[in-house]
Amino acid sequence: MTSPTNNTTTAANPALCPSSGTPPAQAHNPTWWLYPDPQHFFTGTCVCNSCRLTSGSELISWAFIPTCNLSLPSGAPLPLPGLFGTLKSYASSPGVLRYFCGTCGAIVFFRKAERPELIDVAVGLLDAEEGSRAESICGWNVSGVSKREDGLARGVVAEDVVESMRVWRERRAGTGS
Repeated sequence: MTSPTNNTTTAANPALCPSSGTPPAQAHNPTWWLYPDPQHFFTGTCVCNSCRLTSGSELISWAFIPTCNLSLPSGAPLPLPGLFGTLKSYASSPGVLRYFCGTCGAIVFFRKAERPELIDVAVGLLDAEEGSRAESICGWNVSGVSKREDGLARGVVAEDVVESMRVWRERRAGTGS
């Protein structure tokens, strides 16, 4: 992965900015990062009812990664919305595809038809040396959770999740206790 040289955004998705490099297998398609952090992909925690029902957990963490930044081990682009390997998918709601491993059942991707250039990748599957938070590539949103209202309606204390993330960020930065 390479860092961007500018912060130009796209009209289709103002959170995306082009980088200076291109993956060899996709030379026609520039590598993208999520603005404003040119070093990490925007990553957040969701407490929506749909994610809860499909994961069996009160919350799930997603890294929002442009599809042109994802490739098969061979370097070929992912054949999305198609399937490959043991990947399976189903429509969890109109315009939404959820992908999972057909062998072990692990949640893999969440994809919305309205933003085909961006795919949500289950953070727990990222293979980073530093561990499951994959901080070398994930820029964590610690200011809130997605679909807070769904969590609050179920009694999930979204503010406690946000506060825990804030404390974690401060400790990582060396500013907390």
